[in-house]
Amino acid sequence: MKRIRSAIQLNPSPRTAKRLGLFFTQTFFLWMFFTAGGLERLAEFGLIFGLPDVDVKLVAFDFAARWRHGMTGGWPLYMPGFFVTAIAVWFWVYGLTWRKMVAEYAVITALAVLVAMLLAPHSTGLVVDAFQLQTGLQCKTQEWAVAGRVPGQGLFTLINWSSFVGACQLSLVQKSFRPLLLPAGLSLLLVVIRPFTADEFTTFWFQQILQGEVVAIFSALLIPTIAALFIWTLPSGKIGLRGEPVP
Repeated sequence: MKRIRSAIQLNPSPRTAKRLGLFFTQTFFLWMFFTAGGLERLAEFGLIFGLPDVDVKLVAFDFAARWRHGMTGGWPLYMPGFFVTAIAVWFWVYGLTWRKMVAEYAVITALAVLVAMLLAPHSTGLVVDAFQLQTGLQCKTQEWAVAGRVPGQGLFTLINWSSFVGACQLSLVQKSFRPLLLPAGLSLLLVVIRPFTADEFTTFWFQQILQGEVVAIFSALLIPTIAALFIWTLPSGKIGLRGEPVP
């Protein structure tokens, strides 16, 4: 057990592997957001058809929101983008100075946005097919595109989530709640700019757990498991911001 902990324990190196891990997980996170945005764009342009008494736009937006959170469409895990990004951020952020942290994050995130934007139009068919199969509504096929506001919402959500994970680590390392002030402020702003708020999807998640939905239960159990793993990876003793032991 000690050898396992030593192998995964946080340390300031190797940086390249951590940067790549952050890039790939951020790209996946944003890809889910941008891909679901293609369905929302179809709804905005009136390219989804159904019965007259069905609010197809509301149905489409609700489905897109759940799909990007892994809560519909056959995903094997709820919030997959959030889980993998949290793991990558936790290991990447350790030992970085504030300046290095901001600089690396800005470059890696910009690349992730670019790649996700390039991939999204080619994969929107995945969410559209799942939507048509589940709802019975029909979408008029056209060249896929992402709704204009989606990249900004997805990027802000990613920044907010990453800052929360990084702040949790700094809070534990520094034994202070002050690092959590930034993600707290960003979370309040996120509630304003995103219609599908944390309250809505956590309520849905809880309902699915009560109904015995296996993926919902497994995903919920994964939260404390990963949190415990994160704490377990912290080196023993007092650690400075750069990952150096403090006497």
